[in-house]
Amino acid sequence: MSTLKVNTIQNVSGGSSSTPENIEQGRAKAWVNFTGTGTAAMNDEFGISSFTDNGTGHYTVGFDTDFANTNYCYTAGGTGTQQGSRTTKDVVQSVDSFDFKVRGG
Repeated sequence: MSTLKVNTIQNVSGGSSSTPENIEQGRAKAWVNFTGTGTAAMNDEFGISSFTDNGTGHYTVGFDTDFANTNYCYTAGGTGTQQGSRTTKDVVQSVDSFDFKVRGG
């Protein structure tokens, strides 16, 4: 068996590329898993530069790399007893961050 080690994989024209980390992470540009109860904190992330607790149920997530525009999609959900019972509101999508409040329970 052979091993191929590379830093970047590009298409033939060199205009589109992926790193091994991009491929491993499912090519999502950014995602975050965080605990919002008690002292809010990130549990894991990809492509996230910052996480701010702005007060009860209000958070801002900063991206490592800006999006090209604000037309990106997002999804949110809870786990355990909170699964499916939380939704977002007052969402502000910027190219460099995502600001939202959590509603439900």
